[in-house]
Amino acid sequence: LIDHVIDEGNRLFSDTAAANRWMIYHDALPQWWEKGAQDHIRSRGFADRQWCARGETNDVIARHYRDKLMGDSPELQPLDSSLFGDQIEKVAWLVVATAKMEGDAKYSMATPDEAWRTMVAAWDLVPADRIVADILRFRTALDAIIAAKGAYVSDCDLRNGHRRAMQRLVRGGALRDDNGNRAETAARVEAGLKCVMESWKGMTAEVGAEVGAAVGAEVGGSDG
Repeated sequence: LIDHVIDEGNRLFSDTAAANRWMIYHDALPQWWEKGAQDHIRSRGFADRQWCARGETNDVIARHYRDKLMGDSPELQPLDSSLFGDQIEKVAWLVVATAKMEGDAKYSMATPDEAWRTMVAAWDLVPADRIVADILRFRTALDAIIAAKGAYVSDCDLRNGHRRAMQRLVRGGALRDDNGNRAETAARVEAGLKCVMESWKGMTAEVGAEVGAAVGAEVGGSDG
């Protein structure tokens, strides 16, 4: 991924004034910001050519975010804010509800091809009005950002997917605070995860009819 970003960026900017100064931007993907990945970026000459917290900014933010990214609020990406949560839920429904089935009636995440098929089918289970509503929330976020003149909007939480669930568990996303303590935060995470897992009980029964209809439609279509 890193080599692709750098190689494509170099290609796109090769004949421009920004050929030697264009910047990389990537969100807070853990794999991107781990030491090995950052060492590779440094070896490619881009250590100082990516957006991240630097200088005095590092003095006023939690250690977890220093030399990295703090995230955006309110968020403009419907997939990250909401719809990936729906997608993850529907994938789980399909896998659990069809675990005892055979052939094309069974969905799984065991191989890349099977995972792709399951994820495509899961999108069909997300209600269209849900997708439209989440995408239109972009306007609300944009209006809030404009009103704040581009600044952080602390009281505008537009997440309602898996990121919001984790945000409720750990504010800021760090398991360890600036004093090196993690027991209290880890306990909150454990309690939160147990709460989430409790909400999954009875999931198969609740969605059995919905999943069964989707599976039947796909199998019937493939047979035709």
